[in-house]
Amino acid sequence: MRFFTVVAAAAVFGAGAFALSKYVVPTVSKSIRADWNLMLASTASVPFSQQEYNGLAKEMQTYLNTVPGTVGVSLLDVNSGATLSIRGTATFSAAETLALPVAMTLYSDIAQGLLKPTDTVTLTAADLQAGPGYIGGMPLGTSFTYAQLARAAIVRGDVVAINMLMRALGPDQVSRFSQGLGSAAPMTPPYTVTPVDLTKYMVTLYAMAQAHPSTLAPLLKDLAQVPTADRLQAGLRGNSVAPFYHVLGNWPNQFHDSALFVIANRPLALSVCTEGLNEATAAIVEKNLSAMVGRFVNQQMTLHKFA
Repeated sequence: MRFFTVVAAAAVFGAGAFALSKYVVPTVSKSIRADWNLMLASTASVPFSQQEYNGLAKEMQTYLNTVPGTVGVSLLDVNSGATLSIRGTATFSAAETLALPVAMTLYSDIAQGLLKPTDTVTLTAADLQAGPGYIGGMPLGTSFTYAQLARAAIVRGDVVAINMLMRALGPDQVSRFSQGLGSAAPMTPPYTVTPVDLTKYMVTLYAMAQAHPSTLAPLLKDLAQVPTADRLQAGLRGNSVAPFYHVLGNWPNQFHDSALFVIANRPLALSVCTEGLNEATAAIVEKNLSAMVGRFVNQQMTLHKFA
């Protein structure tokens, strides 16, 4: 069993220290439990109830009733385990968001000592595919390190880099990792994803980074440098949001953004997938939804402060 599958399952399905102690199977080491509990303590804040998040869901749904196309939303509060889902299990084309579970599988292997970030993969004709990125334009036989491929896949959505990583790691291996977190999407074409899947990945990433900060630092750096700040990140401007990690997916009439961020000392994972909207409209929708999250957190902090 992959090391992080068990840890991540606790993070995704329980969140919070209570859920970790209740649901993690005994094979998880005490040190990893301590890492997770330390992370929760370092970001401890006033818990918002599931009922309060249900109110945010109603506000989002009212807004989405005015939006054409299909929009799926998934939000998880890491501290409390409270969730929000609007068409959260609807299926969308994964597009470049596929890079996230692939890169996480890679860094899980690196953390376990199974691979090194400096190990190399050679470009073959089987890896070539039209799409964003520069690696497909390099001569066949060119070698790239795992770290280089992960960076190209995450930051630039390089489809050939994703293909090379998938081939090197093995689709079955990536499937076991993602399905260990509850994703039902097989790692075979056509690749699909749900907003809930993306949120699970982000929460798992948080747990992995807390357990192995130095190993995961390059991946977090890559996610922090993903361009296009006019989507989810734009809606949070004016708030003290740091850090902000996200991954994008762009496909004809499908545009996705999944982010992990801390606002008011509260780590949140938010994923929005759209279909049937052009890119400009999708960006506005994603911006408006994240702005609702920002306002909600600030309002709740004020209410709880004076409660």
